[in-house]
Amino acid sequence: MQAFEYCINITEIKLGKSIKRINHYAFSSCNKVTVLTVPDSVEYMGAGVLPSNYIDSLPDGPVYLGKMFYAYKGEMPENTEIVIKNGTKGIAGGAFSGYRNLIKVTMPESVIEIGESAFVSCEKLGSAVLPSKITKIYAGTFSDCKALTSVTIPEGVTEIQREAFTNCLMLDDIYVPDTIAVIGSNAFYNTKWYNELDEGLVYIGKVVLGYKGGINRDTEITIENGTRGIADGAFFQQIGFPEIVLPESIEYIGSDAFYYAYITIKNPNVKFGKHLAFKDATIVSDPGSTSQRYAQDNGFTWIPLSLVACDTNLNGKIEITDARLALRAAVNLETLDEYSLQCADLDGNGNVEIPEVRTILRKAVGLE
Repeated sequence: MQAFEYCINITEIKLGKSIKRINHYAFSSCNKVTVLTVPDSVEYMGAGVLPSNYIDSLPDGPVYLGKMFYAYKGEMPENTEIVIKNGTKGIAGGAFSGYRNLIKVTMPESVIEIGESAFVSCEKLGSAVLPSKITKIYAGTFSDCKALTSVTIPEGVTEIQREAFTNCLMLDDIYVPDTIAVIGSNAFYNTKWYNELDEGLVYIGKVVLGYKGGINRDTEITIENGTRGIADGAFFQQIGFPEIVLPESIEYIGSDAFYYAYITIKNPNVKFGKHLAFKDATIVSDPGSTSQRYAQDNGFTWIPLSLVACDTNLNGKIEITDARLALRAAVNLETLDEYSLQCADLDGNGNVEIPEVRTILRKAVGLE
């Protein structure tokens, strides 16, 4: 629901100078608005922010709100080239959506945000030079730009969202910097670059996009050292998936990255996407790691990659709680799983006994 969804009688909106973002359809229901003041502080604006009657009152051509390029109003002439004026901070979501006559757009270095689907279906747009200060390519920004042949992603970009360049049928010259670890699903699907790739693992920059072709349990999958991310949806359609080891360089595992996986995760601080990375999984990782918590929070099987003596609760630390848990096991108030038992059973006789509890406690308080 939008904040002003039922404010149908508002005639004037004046936004405070501290506001930096205006989300999709924020004022789309305010059909009596005749005055809208957007401060220069706004850097991001979603699609469909303005009510239709307000747009109708504006002259044809480029529409600016504060320091934002909001949209192009009216019919666009054949072979139009747009120069965004200097000082503009952002391009709103859907700003040029469906304008088939746009062949070129020049954006100043002041632009730091380009919203979702800003250039979707601009079928004659031939190239995209992106300002160096942007840090994210939003969902669908250039999808269905069928004449787009090249794009250079600036060095400061850390994320490319889903379908950002999907169906760019002529796109075969792509530069993706090593700063990027997060890529959404189908970001480069059905581009000329992707379609001409051989079968096998698909990388772009330091991110695995997926596997082109079929995978079975005999397929060898080796993720290169230095790889930073597994894209959203990378292997989700690959059901017969083999065991896989993710090197310590992996920082991000995307939503729906795997259908099922028996996966070893070596980075103890790996991050996950907004939605589940696995339909089902057995995760092998260090005690105390983010992937251990992820597995346990989501009902996946977790196996410790390494064990630390005295770490009875398998959180990667030796604490008083480890001694307490070991004591409960020693007096038969608790049954430990096989991994906790291995950590607490210091003499290897298959049981936890009071002398071992004492040793764990001494280690926890720094006496050993």
